[in-house]
Amino acid sequence: MLPRENQEHIWTISELNQKIDSFFRSEFSPIWVTGEISNFRRQPNGHCYFTLKDQQSQLSAVLFRGNAERIETPLNDGRQIFAFGELSVYAPRGTYQIIIRHILDKGFGELQIKFEQLKNRLTEEGLFAPERKKSIPMLPRRIGFITSSEGAALRDFISVLKRRGWRGEFILLPASVQGKQAVSELTAMLRIAPKLNLDLVVIGRGGGSLEDLWSFNEEALVRAVADCPVPTISAVGHQTDFTLCDFAADLRVETPTAAAEKITSAYLAEIERITQLRHNLIRWANEQFQAKRHDALLLISALKVHSPEKLLENAMLHLDEITQRLWHAGLQQINGKTAQLHRCNLALAQLSPEQTLERSRHKIEHLTFRFEQNIYSRMVSQLERLQQLERRLQAGNLNKTLARGFSYLRKTDGSIVSSVAQTAIGESLTAQLRDGSMDVKVISVQTNNP
Repeated sequence: MLPRENQEHIWTISELNQKIDSFFRSEFSPIWVTGEISNFRRQPNGHCYFTLKDQQSQLSAVLFRGNAERIETPLNDGRQIFAFGELSVYAPRGTYQIIIRHILDKGFGELQIKFEQLKNRLTEEGLFAPERKKSIPMLPRRIGFITSSEGAALRDFISVLKRRGWRGEFILLPASVQGKQAVSELTAMLRIAPKLNLDLVVIGRGGGSLEDLWSFNEEALVRAVADCPVPTISAVGHQTDFTLCDFAADLRVETPTAAAEKITSAYLAEIERITQLRHNLIRWANEQFQAKRHDALLLISALKVHSPEKLLENAMLHLDEITQRLWHAGLQQINGKTAQLHRCNLALAQLSPEQTLERSRHKIEHLTFRFEQNIYSRMVSQLERLQQLERRLQAGNLNKTLARGFSYLRKTDGSIVSSVAQTAIGESLTAQLRDGSMDVKVISVQTNNP
């Protein structure tokens, strides 16, 4: 029975424990175990040591300080927990133990473990990979919301859209968000969504417990969200709640309200940009108009210096002056009445004579009406006078005289012929008509008898 030299390896205790530890680490991936805490001890350095046991067996457990600080579940003897960690061998004693990384209270641990297992499996499958994500449109015009038709989430979502002035088409895709029928109804709505020519789909509900939100962790719904060809936003629960649909969707937001704000944010930014562009365009147009107007006024001024319309311009300037004086006089009257009204108000504030105030108000309105009528009458009178001057000017216009069939004669030196005495028989003249001129020759001359 003795070992034969050079034929059998003789293990030391340390080598054997190291071999077993290596075997544990290679053959057992991190695992979940469940049991009851016993002999719990927290060391001054923050590390925790205890035993996990069931009715037949027990297992030593270690929870190092870094992991213990992240665990919210109270740890004490007798508590039933789920523990996640890896097996190892404590070589000095030759015992194996579990090094715990995470602990869940058994009251909700089963669902959480199911959540983590499915999340890990779908992650490894690549279902949550970033390259699968579709970009969210900045300005969706047609959106669908898959949620309960009676939930607060729908009311909050619509309220935000209205409050922020979003203009687009909104379609409700009603479905149960909790209970046995929730997954099938939510999945059915996701299949309908691509047929409605939607730009964006939002799927969500209000917050709740892990059990309340569990429908959004079911594999069938998670795959339906990931496979939806329409860009999808997951808005399930409150800020601290996560579901597997959040990972499968193209974008995850904390709440349905946050989804509505996300949808409208780019719309509001675009409205602001368009408003600024419109303002800049109007300002540019006004600047161009003023510049062209200035150029036109210079040209008009230059033309009027050599035009019969100079009289008309003077009349218009005179009318402007009268108008300004009228307005100035009117403003003085208004200012005077305003000052008078102010004094009346001060007196009324002390004595509160409501009847006197009412009469003063009517009197001011009457005076204002008469003032406006007076200004209007004077402006009408000046306008009529201006029109008369214009008609007189037009009547004396040379072009209009020629248009009535008249003409005048010019000699070769450009002087105008006003008498037959200025001409001689055989002399060449130029006759100026409305639309041109012609050369004529004096054949004979007749003189009117006085």
